[in-house]
Amino acid sequence: MTRSARVRLVTAGWETQGARLAVGPSGWSGGIEGGVAISHDAVDVTGSLGGRVRWLHPVGSLLVGVDGDADALLGVDRGADVSAGALAELPLGGDRRLGLTLRWLHGRNPLGLLTDGVMAGFDVTQGIAAPAARPVPPEVSGLVAGGGGDASALARLLVRVASAPFLQGTFVAAEVDANVLTASTGNELFYLYDAGVAHPVGRLIAGGWFYHRSNHLLDHPNDTVTSINVFEGGIETPGYGKAEPGLPLGAAGGLDARLRAGWSSPDLSPDVRLYVAFEFESGDADRAIAAIGTSLPRGWDVRIETRHEEQLFGREDRSLMGVATLYF
Repeated sequence: MTRSARVRLVTAGWETQGARLAVGPSGWSGGIEGGVAISHDAVDVTGSLGGRVRWLHPVGSLLVGVDGDADALLGVDRGADVSAGALAELPLGGDRRLGLTLRWLHGRNPLGLLTDGVMAGFDVTQGIAAPAARPVPPEVSGLVAGGGGDASALARLLVRVASAPFLQGTFVAAEVDANVLTASTGNELFYLYDAGVAHPVGRLIAGGWFYHRSNHLLDHPNDTVTSINVFEGGIETPGYGKAEPGLPLGAAGGLDARLRAGWSSPDLSPDVRLYVAFEFESGDADRAIAAIGTSLPRGWDVRIETRHEEQLFGREDRSLMGVATLYF
């Protein structure tokens, strides 16, 4: 049976004012932290050292810039994770924001990924200055479940996180569903997660998501990890998978349902690339575009982007949209 590596630390640090705000101040901010190990298991370390820095510049309603961080363990099994890249932040109000990132990672921390590569993604963050009131839809929800039978047992934890609504009800949501199944033939962990953008349409919710599922053995390292990645679009009832009433059907009760269709691949091929893109101009008429998307074979490109164009004649100079492109 494999052992999990763990380290307990006592740490102290220093940071600039505003370093922990979700919507960071313009200019430079950051901090540094060091610690002493008080216990460790499966790794031999004596302490830690880390730091982070970011620079942001306002462009219309966006904040664009660069950031970097380092997280190192000191001792016999020393090593550090170092990452740096570009970011764009869209304030959602109440010290909450949607962030798009593109980072390069050099991973050598023994508790990290131990790999090198480029990571693209997004996050929805609430800072220390957020008000006490929770946004709608709920910021955090989920479920805990357990059971057993037929010489097997199941434990399940699902956590769902949703941003505050913006652009007339649009919201960003992510869901992680972890399941542990024990049996005489082996103990397994299978987890599912999806992340995407959705918008109310009448009595339903429509949107696009990235969905992932992986299966792993817990007793010993398994040679093959079964996983799928799916880019989905679809509709669902507002209460699907939640402790909320379903769509009312009169005397028949209620309905909870989800319908999605998508394109899947066991592994992203070299012709399929995830990316984050930023474009901005600052001056008398600011212009900014931030996007996260996928480059597909045969010249196709699909992305979700937010735009701010001060030079437009219309009153509405900000927009969030999905864009499909065919290069020729």
